[in-house]
Amino acid sequence: MSRVWLLGWCLLASAESNIEAPSDLDCGVVGLQNGTLGCHQEATTDCPGIPLLRGVCPSECPFVVPHSYLSCVFQCATASTCSIANPNLAFPNNATQLCEPCQVVGCKRCASKDTCAECFDNFWPEFGGRVCVYVWDDRAQHGMNAAFAFSLLLILILLAGVYLIDRCNCWGRCLPQEIESSPDALDDEEDALVRAQKESSLPNELGGQGELLTCDITPLSINQGKLHRLRCKVKNPEPQSKHREGMQHSQSLLGHMERQLPAENRASTLLGRFKNVPFSVNLHKKFLVGVGLPLFHQWHLFLFLYSLVMCAGTAWIYFGSDLSGQLSRTGLDHASHLLMEEFEVGKSAMTLCGLNSQENHLGLAAQDFGRRATLGYSLLWLVGMVLSLWHALRQKRAAHNFHQRHPSLAEFALSLEGFPASATDEDEILKFVRQSFGIQDLQISVCYDYRDRRARVSELWEKILVREDVAAGAYHPSLAAGPYGNLRSLGLSDDEKQEVRQWLDTSRPGALRNAGSVFVIFSHTYELHSAEQLPERFALHRLPRGKTPLLPHSLTPEFLPSLPLEWVDEGGRRHHLTVRDVACEPPEVAWEHLGLDVASISARAALAGLAVVVSFCVIAAVVFLPLATYSISYVSQAGSLPTGVMMSVMGILVMTVNWMIGLLHIFVSSKVGFARRDREGLLIFKAFSTLCFVSFLFNVAITIFPESSAHPLRFLLHPLGEGRPVTSMQDISFQVRASVHLFHVLVPGSLFIGYLLFPLQGFVWPAVSTISFLRFWHSRSFTSDLKAREAEKAMEPLGMSLGHDYMGFVVQPLSCSLTLFFASGVAWQTFAFLAAWSAFMMPFTRYMHLRAMRRSYFSTNRIDMDALFAWGFPHSQVLAASAFWAARIYNWTLLVVPATWLGALAVYHVLLAFIVQPLVLPKDSTFEDGVCNV
Repeated sequence: MSRVWLLGWCLLASAESNIEAPSDLDCGVVGLQNGTLGCHQEATTDCPGIPLLRGVCPSECPFVVPHSYLSCVFQCATASTCSIANPNLAFPNNATQLCEPCQVVGCKRCASKDTCAECFDNFWPEFGGRVCVYVWDDRAQHGMNAAFAFSLLLILILLAGVYLIDRCNCWGRCLPQEIESSPDALDDEEDALVRAQKESSLPNELGGQGELLTCDITPLSINQGKLHRLRCKVKNPEPQSKHREGMQHSQSLLGHMERQLPAENRASTLLGRFKNVPFSVNLHKKFLVGVGLPLFHQWHLFLFLYSLVMCAGTAWIYFGSDLSGQLSRTGLDHASHLLMEEFEVGKSAMTLCGLNSQENHLGLAAQDFGRRATLGYSLLWLVGMVLSLWHALRQKRAAHNFHQRHPSLAEFALSLEGFPASATDEDEILKFVRQSFGIQDLQISVCYDYRDRRARVSELWEKILVREDVAAGAYHPSLAAGPYGNLRSLGLSDDEKQEVRQWLDTSRPGALRNAGSVFVIFSHTYELHSAEQLPERFALHRLPRGKTPLLPHSLTPEFLPSLPLEWVDEGGRRHHLTVRDVACEPPEVAWEHLGLDVASISARAALAGLAVVVSFCVIAAVVFLPLATYSISYVSQAGSLPTGVMMSVMGILVMTVNWMIGLLHIFVSSKVGFARRDREGLLIFKAFSTLCFVSFLFNVAITIFPESSAHPLRFLLHPLGEGRPVTSMQDISFQVRASVHLFHVLVPGSLFIGYLLFPLQGFVWPAVSTISFLRFWHSRSFTSDLKAREAEKAMEPLGMSLGHDYMGFVVQPLSCSLTLFFASGVAWQTFAFLAAWSAFMMPFTRYMHLRAMRRSYFSTNRIDMDALFAWGFPHSQVLAASAFWAARIYNWTLLVVPATWLGALAVYHVLLAFIVQPLVLPKDSTFEDGVCNV
């Protein structure tokens, strides 16, 4: 047998050197039905190379052309139809009677290997036939072609360069920087912003009466907007006034203003809150934006360990099977090998045919791989289950320790729900609450329903905010109220103050109404716990587990009175009140949505879901469908995936549209009417994860099935090792090629490219375009001057959105797990890159959160909880892959695969909910704990 193999390989090598093969080699056409081979008839061969088929084709079509992606399949073609059978092979070589590759992409018939005699439809020859330029259709020849797109891109780059030269005339100090320096260097080192204001004759004493700023205030407002862009990021919240000794100031406008204040008033500016936190800050010990941030960053270590386990396990499965030896003999054991071989004539499609013998060695090797995969993936699922539950327990413990270490306002409050809209007399409500709880040292905060005045409230709030900024010395009054502005002209007028008072006057029509809730605020946490533990007044009851709402700390306690706690309105009607624990902070409450009933929220949620679905359809119709049409049309004619400027532009367009849809999800989630911000994050997490996974599947589909035909799927469905040896060759060949394409969609595209482009698309480009627009628009004679607050709002960076960030922890492992369904060595390489992605995301997301994004003032563990449950999707896919290989080996129905996936998902969710119990309220503490946290 070894001599036969050696003879076959020697013959293959000699054939590639244009030496005639011996005629006694036992190979040829397999399975001809009528005994004759016709032109353009797909036939199967068991020969290890195309040159050995020379002479089997009839004289009317003597050229042998292998199939573009099906192994061991070929056709007989004429000199003019070589490219019809395989677009990559457009050169008919009369000497070898083979259709060979042509270096001109899009060529229908090549005169030589580097010159095209005739291009495909929608291609036209350039440079004497050395290039075939592709257009979408004939009309594109009169519209935008590749040269025009390149010229347009070049113009945009030049304009960006001109802008940067114009803006960065200070050579490197493009943005106002808050550079820390010693107090001795403050007089000599002032930042570009303060210098610009001095050059524009900005008065040194701000807020004075009758001062007139005669210069153009638009550049100063833009500078203030850029300074605000820096300050609204995550900063150190601890005031440095506690440690005045050795305090390092910030070279900013506020630092400049502080130096002009008397020494006794400088401590009030609290410069420390504008200082960057160290990049290596311990997010568990430092309260920055709540518990959500440290919980998010703990996922990286877990996913890194999980990826290493999967990489080691899949490598053991592959290299321990006979399949690795079979594929290594053909050079198909590594993803990069096959990618390079795709450019060689017939090699990737015919390589496995070299393994032909009287016995089905490749089929037996595939069966051995399937048996190891069945057992190995089951063990990996068990190990992954233990690791996942450990991670969930670690998240729960981290949330508990965070709440114990950082007392919050929620620990001092309870919520009374069920008040009627007419309950607005705060004195009456306060008296009622004190009597009900038996505690006099408490206060209340009524939640008012101001939905019909939302725009007006925002307008008045902006006026108050601007006045306070000017009063604190943030910028000159002229930047807020025009050249004649001063501090007295800012803020609320007397009429506006009277308007607000009338809103709270219950005797007037149109007064604000109760949104249904009242917060009870205690002076000490032990008073809250003592109120909870009064047996004669309140009994602590936990809701049945099936009725427990999925709040941040699940099993949210409901304090039901032993006697009904009821509010009697003016008409004598009784309203049952419910006492609930408060599980979020004031910044986490969507105050503008309070007062919405359940029916309204349900209707809004349905509309939000419709908007998300419509956004998917719009993307499919406007971006995905044209891109698929472009790619498939190009592949069907040119035989390779499109590249070049046009494809790069379309790829960037897809990522940009995905980013814009992400912003749409933020907008939609904010309009649903959720009473808490973390509920908005949940909608974003689910919608964005679905969008990204659908986009990934689209890219995989057009890559694996370039001819818009799913018939190669039969190689993934029939039992392993059955049929002739050539059937196993085609089966494994397709799986190897498909898994390699899947690998190259993931690496570097899905795992790295999108994340590397995100800073450019989400931060650099919006900042540059906004500054350019503000400069251009407000420099016109018919437009008003740019106000400082307008510039601040326009130049704010993207906010911290953990709902978007959590997407990667679910979608990326889910996408990588698809490689488990292919018989190849790509799976372990994919999980190795997933581990590399996890290591890359550790510093990347930390930088984005601490240095680039606008800070969120509070975050809960609600999204993390949903991510823990959603983790069951990729984790259950491992056991589903085990069932898939078992079904192919033992000829089971493939329905066992989704059934196994659902079963594994159910087991994980049950263990997570009942063993780990991540929903238990971590702020439940004893009386002594409450005293210690005061």
